[in-house]
Amino acid sequence: MSNIIPLEAASARPPARPPVRPSAQPPVPAPREDAAARRRHPASAAGGRPRRWRVGLLALVVVLVAAACQPVWPVQVPYLTPADNAAAWLEADHAVNGSSYGAGQYVDLIWAYAATGADQALADGPWADLVAATPAYVEPSSGNVNVGAAAKVILAAHTMRANPADVGGLDVAALLRGTLITAGTDEGRFAGASVFTQSLAVLALAPTAGGVPPSAAQWLADRQCPDGSFAFGACGSGSVDITAVATQALRAAGGQADAVLAATVWLLDQQDANGGFGSTPNANATGLAASTLRWNNHPAAAEAAAVFMTTLQYPAGSGAQSGAIAWTAANDGSLFFATVQGVLAFGAGPLHQLRFPAVVGEPCDGEEGVTVVVDTARFDNTISVACAEGPQASGLAALEAAGVDIGDVPGTNAVCTLNGFPTEGYPDCWFQGFWSYWHADEGATAWSMSMTGAGSRVPPLGSVEGWRYEPDYANHSAVPPGIAPNVP
Repeated sequence: MSNIIPLEAASARPPARPPVRPSAQPPVPAPREDAAARRRHPASAAGGRPRRWRVGLLALVVVLVAAACQPVWPVQVPYLTPADNAAAWLEADHAVNGSSYGAGQYVDLIWAYAATGADQALADGPWADLVAATPAYVEPSSGNVNVGAAAKVILAAHTMRANPADVGGLDVAALLRGTLITAGTDEGRFAGASVFTQSLAVLALAPTAGGVPPSAAQWLADRQCPDGSFAFGACGSGSVDITAVATQALRAAGGQADAVLAATVWLLDQQDANGGFGSTPNANATGLAASTLRWNNHPAAAEAAAVFMTTLQYPAGSGAQSGAIAWTAANDGSLFFATVQGVLAFGAGPLHQLRFPAVVGEPCDGEEGVTVVVDTARFDNTISVACAEGPQASGLAALEAAGVDIGDVPGTNAVCTLNGFPTEGYPDCWFQGFWSYWHADEGATAWSMSMTGAGSRVPPLGSVEGWRYEPDYANHSAVPPGIAPNVP
């Protein structure tokens, strides 16, 4: 079965203890500095911790039937720092314990990095380890395909923007499709699948060219309980974790609007007054429920879940546990599994839509000009790369020569918007957030924040200019673009 499982089902728990927790409320904005100081806001040292990128039921019916392109699920502004801190803890845990991770944990880690807006470079190692482990993980013996394992590998491939038909030379998507039962009382079931792993399999196939076999979605819908929930076994005790993932799967498959609506209503009814979910409100159930309700157009419920999640997170200064998310307020459980699922509450949507940004465009070839990187991942999940050919008189000139659409702060030549973002324009682009400006010498692997304005700095031939929007200056330090400056 998948390594992302409802932890409330685990039989063994460490002794309970009341961990120290931060306030349940998002941080209170600090007084803003003046504009000049804000432009000089120092970034964290390169190579440090990972960084972020970064209603009603009638409305739900509308979104269920509306066609839409791949949405973006950025970390929500109040939770940028909690997301960063969780990713930092996961990076540290991977450095210490990664050699003992199972293949499923690599998937969980990749998802969590994407959900927290961490740079994809952090996921490259776990992805390589997953690719190497995939043959034995997906098909432990000849002809015996593990449905949950295959589904998780495919979902990780989607997150990495890799091809699930070629994971280290293995067509995992075809292996999964090959397990579908096509006749009899179990028609539509992936062989041996539980409701949970069937849901993962449906989610995994939804973005592929062949889509979801209708019989697979129907088999899953037929397991829904009369109250709208999905359960481990017989109906009577619905599982938040399973219902959340099954809801995502049925919506992704399409044609199951009634089942999705019933499951969503049931999930909403399970939310505790503190914002959490689960028989004992916990990180695992809450993360999955929040991401599902966010996708199904219930932002208030998702926001309450995110606030609850911050109460489970170890604050800075907690030693090796800083940034980790506990299972419940009184019991750590597995910090790894609680953290990888808990971070879904901070802004993620459904599992099959978790993506690292797409990098589009090409850099300059050597010293033919100045490469310009504009990170709009928070807005459209894209990092644009372009070449400003020839010598450039300034950073602003390089932006213009690279074809970037620049919107000025009224009455100045300061940058307000790049390629139309932020769409709110002025004054949000100046008093709420700002574009941080970075540079790197030719061949450098780390960014340096520019202490000189783009109108004054003269970038050398072969160098790289970088821009990334910081939407919450008051509470979150500036971060560099989400790719290294030595763009391939």
